[in-house]
Amino acid sequence: MPTAISYIRFSSQQQSSGDSTKRQSKLIAQWLKNNPEYHLDEQLCFQDLGISGYSGANATKGAFSEFLSAVEKGYIQEGSVLLVESLDRVSRQDIDIAGEQLRKILRAGVEVVTLTDNSWYTKASLKDSLSMIKALLVMERAHEESEIKSKRLRSVWAEKRLKAEQTGKIMSKRCVAWLRVSEDRSHFELIPEHVRAVRRIFQLRLEGMAHARIAKQMNIEGFSTVNQYKSVKGGFSQTSVTELLSNRSVIGYKIPSKSMAVKGVQEIPNYYPAIITEQEFYAVQQLKQGGTGRKPSSDKPLLTNLFKGIIRCSECHHVMILSGASAKRHGNYRCSMVKAGRCHTKGLSRLKTDTALIQGLLYNTNRLNLQSPTDTVTGHLQTELTELTKRKENLLKLAELSGDIESSAVRLKELNKQIASVQGEIANHHQRESSTHLETIQHLDMTVKKDRVEAQIIIKRVIKSIMLNTAKATCDITLHNGIKLNNYPLSHVIDGARFSDIVSLLEDKEFTFSDNETSIPAPIHTAPEWVQEAIAHEANRKPPEPL
Repeated sequence: MPTAISYIRFSSQQQSSGDSTKRQSKLIAQWLKNNPEYHLDEQLCFQDLGISGYSGANATKGAFSEFLSAVEKGYIQEGSVLLVESLDRVSRQDIDIAGEQLRKILRAGVEVVTLTDNSWYTKASLKDSLSMIKALLVMERAHEESEIKSKRLRSVWAEKRLKAEQTGKIMSKRCVAWLRVSEDRSHFELIPEHVRAVRRIFQLRLEGMAHARIAKQMNIEGFSTVNQYKSVKGGFSQTSVTELLSNRSVIGYKIPSKSMAVKGVQEIPNYYPAIITEQEFYAVQQLKQGGTGRKPSSDKPLLTNLFKGIIRCSECHHVMILSGASAKRHGNYRCSMVKAGRCHTKGLSRLKTDTALIQGLLYNTNRLNLQSPTDTVTGHLQTELTELTKRKENLLKLAELSGDIESSAVRLKELNKQIASVQGEIANHHQRESSTHLETIQHLDMTVKKDRVEAQIIIKRVIKSIMLNTAKATCDITLHNGIKLNNYPLSHVIDGARFSDIVSLLEDKEFTFSDNETSIPAPIHTAPEWVQEAIAHEANRKPPEPL
């Protein structure tokens, strides 16, 4: 007995409360009744509820993507029938993409039945021009309908956005959970208990607490969840904390609703009253950079790696990790690939490395004119983005004129990837610049967890990468402003003030330390009390086991 496979999809959450699912299910049941020779495979019932076919999300990460994968791998037997209400349930993308998806299914011997018009597409349909033209026309109409709807929604949003920016007019009574719209709809009012909760979450994160522990601490302190409709005391979870910490609405942005699912809709800045400063918000975002997200941060200061995600092995370019570190031991920097047998570099004393970098470099970064190239960097990236966008537009025009869609699609995909990369660089650059106004860490105490977390933020803002050569006890340092320091010594503290003044005067902004220059130590008074205590502690303990 041949198999029937059902697929149900609707695009918006609002449709979940309507009759879309019931209607599609009823059509499937009626077809099976009229075709008793087919049996419905209950294990192969695919549903994408509230997932867009216009964006192609159903074909990339929805249930339909699983169906396409099963077809491609031959898990679905030839002669099986896919039952759908209409072809627009399968896809609302442009006819090139939607048509190719249909052709792949039919080539595999899987048939498609559209229930509203009782059309039946088989492998033989691929050679039937009338049948394929009919399918393409249905797909084109579906795509055009979605395109019109998308433009209409963008237009409505654009009009509301313009009024909000020009007049400060509130778009709707729906807003973020820590605010409410006043009765006369003239302004937003703070909900004090929710505002306190959000600020406390950011405070705990900036003290170095992991997301899961923040949720636990918020529950211990008796805070209620930040929710407009049902606030639950002691109901914080790691997920709710993570979402709040990345929500740009806390600094005043109006974020388009996810349910709109419309491309090209921009955020509205300064729409809400900010309850977190931009410096605090971007400082929290900086803490994400270079993290794996697997291990929660520790309360022990020494277990906070100041150079996490920045310091790498000069041999294999993989991240250096802490080895042998504990609440009282600094341990060593070791390549993360050593344990896997993919790198054979030795470890290097973390105390000596950190001391050399902190005292020699990071106590003197204010001398390196870190702010000077900001406009240049942003301008360069914006120019590159404009050029890539123009090339994309030209490619689309060329493809339209020549009709050679397939060969252009590969290049278009590459251009989109490059555009996304540049946009990411611009966003990261803005994030770094906004994360802190400080340029040195000289005022911080590295024995305190909160200060070490603040140091992490400043270091990630200043330093792009450190390539560590453990054999020579040197490193190559690249700063975000383009300055490069080659062969930087780590065996002792150099006179950072002297070389910083030299580098700031160089045209090429590159400085290479020679053997003679690395032998000049800094005056002993530059070592703060915490460094002297750490050195004394390391000298008095037993030497660690060799790596």
